[in-house]
Amino acid sequence: MAQVAQYLDDDLAGKILTNVMNNLNVFGDKGNKFLENAGEVLEVVEQVDFEEQGEALVEENPELEDEMTTLEDLQEETKTEVITSAVSDDLKETWDEVRVMMEAGGTEEEFQESIETLEKLFEDNEHELIFGEEAIEFADVPFDGESEEQAWFYDDVIGMREEGIVSGYKDASGEMTGEFGPSNPVTVAEALKMTLESSGLGEASGDAQDPGAQGQWFEGYVKQAEDLGLQINDSIEDWNAPCQREDVAVMIGEVFELGGEDTDYEGVFPDVEPTDPYGGYFQAVYDNDIMTGDGDTQNFRPEEGINRAEAAKVVRLAKMLQ
Repeated sequence: MAQVAQYLDDDLAGKILTNVMNNLNVFGDKGNKFLENAGEVLEVVEQVDFEEQGEALVEENPELEDEMTTLEDLQEETKTEVITSAVSDDLKETWDEVRVMMEAGGTEEEFQESIETLEKLFEDNEHELIFGEEAIEFADVPFDGESEEQAWFYDDVIGMREEGIVSGYKDASGEMTGEFGPSNPVTVAEALKMTLESSGLGEASGDAQDPGAQGQWFEGYVKQAEDLGLQINDSIEDWNAPCQREDVAVMIGEVFELGGEDTDYEGVFPDVEPTDPYGGYFQAVYDNDIMTGDGDTQNFRPEEGINRAEAAKVVRLAKMLQ
């Protein structure tokens, strides 16, 4: 921190330190580098004067009012961002260009271009924090190099994150919390996303027919499920409800084309009746070593929930069959 603070005023250095210290539990060993990146970027950002230069520029050029307001908001956002090495240099360069334009009198088009660049850099920064080399560690997905200390779901969760399929939780402000929530129930929407992304199908464009999905983050996945004619559309009333094990089996069977309706159920699970309408799907995931039942009883427990770690594991097993 001393290396960063030496060229910043006390107030700005304090802001940087507070932001990183409040998140040390998710930054891990990357905290020092984030401090350095933040210090370098904020040193440039603080030189952009909206209070005097911005107001004077708008007074002379009223058409720039919207651009100045947006840039000032982006300046405040920059001050609170955890900044990765992947974007720090570009952020410094772009903010320095904004400073020069404000001093020299830039055009509306030039300021709009800078706004678009900054917004794209924030998107890239978020992607890097979630999926890149500087991704924030999941505090609840432990690994210290020793097999006896490694969570059983570590490879599955981290593997899915590295492939851009799962990310983890965000707080109310949109910041990553550093938690995956492995023991939390996976929702139907989350399971559908995992399955479709793992298969390579992803989202579909357009509006979903299901009003419960319209305007929600998962609408594109529900639309894809509708386009594919997946059975999940006929049985789900609440996409945010906890997903049942039978739902996951049917999703995987249909999306990865492992069999289902055309597969005979052979009674491999003691707690599943021979006449179960989803028996063929249960048989398909069993035959492919994706869901093989409880260790002692071999029960499938079709109507029980499945947590996020378990969902990551079974979906990743299905993906590995491709």
